[in-house]
Amino acid sequence: MSEHAAALIHLRLKGFVKPEALGAQAAALVDAGLADLAKLGLRLTPTGRAAADSAWNDERSVSDIDALEEVHTAFLALNSTFKALVADWQLRAGIPNDHGNAVYDAAIVTRLANVDSKLAVVLAQAVALLPRLARYAPAFSHALARLSAGEARWMAAPIIDSYHTLWFELHEELIRLTGRTRAGEAATGHAA
Repeated sequence: MSEHAAALIHLRLKGFVKPEALGAQAAALVDAGLADLAKLGLRLTPTGRAAADSAWNDERSVSDIDALEEVHTAFLALNSTFKALVADWQLRAGIPNDHGNAVYDAAIVTRLANVDSKLAVVLAQAVALLPRLARYAPAFSHALARLSAGEARWMAAPIIDSYHTLWFELHEELIRLTGRTRAGEAATGHAA
């Protein structure tokens, strides 16, 4: 996949990014009318969103679909455990978790570390098929390290590469690469 196509997909997943996050591709996307600069950062235009979707379709057309299906299935085997873990992180005894109970939070981070070790196997399979997905492994490790250091926002804060944000993005990648839709995943209980 070209750097241009990878930048389109990255921006499609993120919604907004700082132009420097895309390097030279930022200017190329703007010049081509595929992105524009807004207050929050660079964002895709409608033409850019269509181009990103086309890039996923092109990537899928030259990929081993059966192997991608296996990766998707392995990811889904972890998804319900991860969703329950995030729910437990956000609510404690039915009320919003204020993260004042370090023992409670540490137990959830331990559970996440267990999920993370299983996710590493799934990611390795995904990267063997699509090397551009290699960015996820260090990003998940970084988020887990920050959580382990007591930084609660690294579980689910939407404006950083929190564990949940990365999980959502990886899931979206697998949905697109297997020819599914987010709505279809939600209908089967696999997505929020």
